[in-house]
Amino acid sequence: HRAVHAFPPRRSSCLLLSFCEGHLTTADVHTMLGTAPAGRLAEIVQHLIARDAASALADVEAAVGEGIDVGQLAEQLLGYFRDMMAAQVGCEADLMLHSAPADYVGLRDAGQQMGLQTILAVVQIIDQAVTRMRQSTHVRTLLEVALVQISALDELDDLAAVIQQLQSGSIATSPDRKSTRLNSSHVVISYAVFCLKKKKQTIK
Repeated sequence: HRAVHAFPPRRSSCLLLSFCEGHLTTADVHTMLGTAPAGRLAEIVQHLIARDAASALADVEAAVGEGIDVGQLAEQLLGYFRDMMAAQVGCEADLMLHSAPADYVGLRDAGQQMGLQTILAVVQIIDQAVTRMRQSTHVRTLLEVALVQISALDELDDLAAVIQQLQSGSIATSPDRKSTRLNSSHVVISYAVFCLKKKKQTIK
């Protein structure tokens, strides 16, 4: 049971385990299913938090070399960020759906570094990539594009605060005192506004 707790349950894994005999480790299951261990996921996420796209892509290359399926990796990352979101809003370890309880503290700490709004944006980016992967033969490229997009995201929690201050008139907007955050790309700012509006609509 512990061997399969580190990733989402799948029908294929159930069929596989039913035919296995003897002691089965988590590493064995990951190898047979082409999934990534929690350490690999955590490493990718840390590079994304550091906005280090090159290292994130190197992680994908290393994962492929280890026999990890790119599509599985994308779905695992989606689940990883879902659990990070849950930890960030105050859920306890027993509500983690895709991660082992031992990974809870790491998820919570990473979530605090990234910020809730950024996590929500990341989930949307990866979800869109996974959806497109099901209809494309360029699976790895789609994942890599998603990782680069995530690396280019600004810290949306900070950006949300800046936008709120601008709307209230509490920040000077003269050319000689522009906020560093507002010098981010127009795409990032537009995406942040989109996320904020969507959140408000959801609350209503």
